[in-house]
Amino acid sequence: MSTRADVERAMKKMLEGFRYIDVREIPRIDLYMDQVLTFMGERLRGTTRNPDTDKILTKAMINNYVKNKVLIPPVKKKYGTDHVLLLMVVYYMKNFLMIEDIHRIIGPVSDKYARAGTYPVEHKAGRRKDYTLADIYTEVQRELTKTKDSLPDEIREKISTAENSFRDAPEEDREMLQRFNLICQLCADIYMRKLLIEKLVDSIPDEPENSKTPKGK
Repeated sequence: MSTRADVERAMKKMLEGFRYIDVREIPRIDLYMDQVLTFMGERLRGTTRNPDTDKILTKAMINNYVKNKVLIPPVKKKYGTDHVLLLMVVYYMKNFLMIEDIHRIIGPVSDKYARAGTYPVEHKAGRRKDYTLADIYTEVQRELTKTKDSLPDEIREKISTAENSFRDAPEEDREMLQRFNLICQLCADIYMRKLLIEKLVDSIPDEPENSKTPKGK
């Protein structure tokens, strides 16, 4: 069915545009809001459905993240290394999780490891007692890259399943039904993973009333 060719083209385009910001790309100076928006927009443009028009982040979004304690407050209206790293995580989570859930996920890590201001980022392999948020982000990014690399094979398996469905359907309807089947499979996969994430979020202990505040520079 031509659906396979369509999916292969769409997947190729998606994977070419999809990326994570490497910690070494982050400017070594603190950034004002407009500079953060420009930096994130330039590097994540390909992750949107309509790269020419879709907004990556806005001032209102960032202010709302700070207000809801998803993002540590800026220092003198400037954002440092950890602000950018946290925004990167929030950017992908915000598409399918409520801000309250994002806070519960990020909060414990941010409270312990995030700090304001810019600092040199150099990930060192092996066990460390002095982890930085950059170290944690780099480790997670390594695993996310593996997930991204394995995605095409997972999708192709679902394509094969869809191609083997509706064999006895009218020829003029077969491709439409097979494509419908594939989309339903992908939707169900997303839904179940989202539900699992929500269950994991619900298992996170409640934050103490006097929670630890992020460290300064």
